[in-house]
Amino acid sequence: MADLTFDIWQFVRLMDHLETSTGKEGGDARSLFDAWRDLWETVDGDLARLHETDFDAYADMMMNQTITIADASSPQIACAAETLKTIAAAMDKTVTAERAKPEPDEDLIENLMFESGELRQLRKAMTKLTRGD
Repeated sequence: MADLTFDIWQFVRLMDHLETSTGKEGGDARSLFDAWRDLWETVDGDLARLHETDFDAYADMMMNQTITIADASSPQIACAAETLKTIAAAMDKTVTAERAKPEPDEDLIENLMFESGELRQLRKAMTKLTRGD
């Protein structure tokens, strides 16, 4: 068991992916989503409310605040790490496709490269936790 701390945007990326893919994936992904569902619904609801009422607070929450999952199990950490790998790979594919366009969206490329790098760093830290490094 370990505490996992995510930037809110990282947690949103993870849980959004799990939410949209658990019907297809099931198994560990479904278990992880179910375990963290209540926390996800609270964060998602807070973000939705702030997006409508106070965009500056929404942006601050998304980019400058963190969330900690207390006592995450090794299987949860491993599943989260594997999901982050999948998300980062999808971002890389989007970057490659965007770069191939006649007029690529450089802001999109920059943002996805930043997010992909951050998710990889988080995944690396999670992998160390599961190995006990």
